Amino acid sequence: MIIVKIVLIAAVVLYVGLTLLLYLLQERMIFFPTREIHVTPAQRGLRFEELTLVADDGVRIAAWFVPAPHARGTVLYLHGNGGNLSHAVEAIETYVRLGVNVLAIDYRGYGASDGRPSGVGIERDAEAAWRYLREVRSIDRESIVVVGRSLGGGPASMLAARHAPAGLILESTFTSVSDRAAEHFPFIPVRAFLRTRFDVRANVASVQCPLLVVHSTDDETIPYHHGVRLFESAREPKELVTIAHGHNDCFARSSSIYIPSLDRFLTTVLDGD
Repeated sequence: MIIVKIVLIAAVVLYVGLTLLLYLLQERMIFFPTREIHVTPAQRGLRFEELTLVADDGVRIAAWFVPAPHARGTVLYLHGNGGNLSHAVEAIETYVRLGVNVLAIDYRGYGASDGRPSGVGIERDAEAAWRYLREVRSIDRESIVVVGRSLGGGPASMLAARHAPAGLILESTFTSVSDRAAEHFPFIPVRAFLRTRFDVRANVASVQCPLLVVHSTDDETIPYHHGVRLFESAREPKELVTIAHGHNDCFARSSSIYIPSLDRFLTTVLDGD
């Protein structure tokens, strides 16, 4: 009997300790920023401007504006939870080659941006990027497509729900941070204490603009069913493009499907075809 009590007490202490650890370290388990910029668009043969944007709480955000010749519109690109802008150069090049300008930002705490990452803070950073396009560049919202890759789908879907751009593209995005965390830790009430939630599914349900969801059936980081549920939650017009391979290499290895799908969507929402 004493042994059973000891085991039960040890199990409770372990459970409480793990829960407390997750609570205290949650930002470190969601955001993986790096500071060093190891490649720029110039090294891919692209002209670009280095910008500093200011979020509404005063945090300075690093950004790149990469123009496309004879651009048919502009993409606001929001990258994933790891690395920094230099890890998004290939994606930026893809969009520029498809004939759209690209504004890409590093969230607070990433690259040359000030501050530390948080869910609320990243949404402020995304709003600063939107304001820059609308107020400084004087770009009509009907000429802006918001793109969120992986974690970037959180702030991207928020912008689309608030501002009704020409279109929204979600690449390998979760339904919410809460849903994905609960899948990782099914025996811990993570939904109760998460500070970063990014409820993409709820945002998508209220989005008025056309939606393109791109997701791999082989995604080991954000399972395919997240993309399917996002697609199912959205109103028309919407499209789900299914690709293959892992979370980080699926776009390059499925380029024969991925790039024509992007081109078709951009043509529809920007050129009206």
